[in-house]
Amino acid sequence: MIFTSFELENFKGIGEPVKIDLSGGDRSFPFILVGNNESGKTTTLQGIHLLSQLCLGKQLTDEDFASIRPKTAFFDEDIVLSTTILLDETEIEKLAKIKILKKIKDDLSEKSQTLHLSFSIFI
Repeated sequence: MIFTSFELENFKGIGEPVKIDLSGGDRSFPFILVGNNESGKTTTLQGIHLLSQLCLGKQLTDEDFASIRPKTAFFDEDIVLSTTILLDETEIEKLAKIKILKKIKDDLSEKSQTLHLSFSIFI
């Protein structure tokens, strides 16, 4: 499973959509988040971690909901976590078994497929 992009909106202290595109460049080099203190680097990494867990079928707990809710007094927006991932056939079958994918294209000629997953969390 190769993540090629992430998008976070209304996640903790991130209000406006933040998109990170990992599709370009050499995959042998690390991606680095750089920014001022309190600019959202850790929150972004927490969102990416949560997205990876959701892609693997993790169920959110009450503690998870409490920790991802933005800290504004009257928050009534959707929390949106989106990712685009590149999958091989084995990974597609695994995701189907844990019911992340309801329908799978049966095309054995392709070695990998791109899948866009978006999770909207209503609190």
